[in-house]
Amino acid sequence: VRDGASGAENSATFSLGVAPALAVTQSIYSRVLSVGSNVNLEAISVSGGVNPVVSISPSLPPGLSLNTSTGVITGIPTTDTAATAYTFSVTDDNASPVINVSLSLTVANGPVLTVNVADKMATARASLAY
Repeated sequence: VRDGASGAENSATFSLGVAPALAVTQSIYSRVLSVGSNVNLEAISVSGGVNPVVSISPSLPPGLSLNTSTGVITGIPTTDTAATAYTFSVTDDNASPVINVSLSLTVANGPVLTVNVADKMATARASLAY
């Protein structure tokens, strides 16, 4: 650096690091989960930035949790939940602009199938009632 008026001059050495830009890729936009079934859902993939942080709103259904570093949702849902729109918000230590993406989740009990079959014998051209 040189002062143009006095001619004084000074120099310094420094390092400048540039982190890759924060990026979010979404692979799942909607999912139906089953009560009591193990969930490992990678709906988004986070890359770049410095120490990315992921949050979600509203709160996930009971039994599910969010890994705030990766955005992966894990757990075992315990309660039926109607289709709900969730928003992932991703930022980092560089105060990068917040990236928002949406995901619709539904938690439902699996279908219950009950079949009762009685021993019956049918003859040709005859109807059979159950």
